[in-house]
Amino acid sequence: MTWWALQPSRALSEKMGLAELAEEHAWLEDLTWRFGANLELTVDFKIVHAGEIFPLTLSFPAYFPDVPPLVTPSDGKRISGHQYTAGGELCLEFRADNWDTSFTGRMMVESAHRLISGERDPTKPEPLPSAHAYDLGRDLRGTTLRFLCTPNLFVRLNELCARPNGRDAP
Repeated sequence: MTWWALQPSRALSEKMGLAELAEEHAWLEDLTWRFGANLELTVDFKIVHAGEIFPLTLSFPAYFPDVPPLVTPSDGKRISGHQYTAGGELCLEFRADNWDTSFTGRMMVESAHRLISGERDPTKPEPLPSAHAYDLGRDLRGTTLRFLCTPNLFVRLNELCARPNGRDAP
C-alpha cells in the first residue's frame, strides 16, 4: 500500500502546499499531478529563472513521508552541479541523511528553486557549497582497482619484502 492511500490528508496537504507556493511565486508554473511508476504520486512543474525554464518532476516514493521525495529534470538533462548524472536526482537541502517526516514537497520545490537560482547568480561566480563531507574513501568509491596504502601498511609490506621467504618467522 502506498502512503497517499494510507494518509489521504497528508496527500491533500502536499497538493495544497504546492498550489499555494505557485500562487505566491511567479517562478513556479504548470503544476500537473499524476501517478508515476508503481503508483508514485508525482507532480510535474516548471521553475522559471532569468528567462530560462527548468521542467522538473517531484516524485513521492511509496514510503513517503518516512523517506524524501525526489526532484529530477523532466527532460533528462543535467541542470546542476549538484545532480546525480544527467536526468538524475537533484541533491537538495533535504536528503535521506537529514530527512524528517515534517518536511514537505513544497520545501523540496523551494530548495530546487534556491539551487537553480543560486547556481545562476551572476554576483556569485563561485559554485554553491556542498553539504557532503569529502573523504578519500568517498572519492575512491567506484574506481577500478583502487588500493589504499597507509603508512603503516607500507612499513609492514617492506618488512615482509625484507624477509628471505616473504613470511613472518614462526
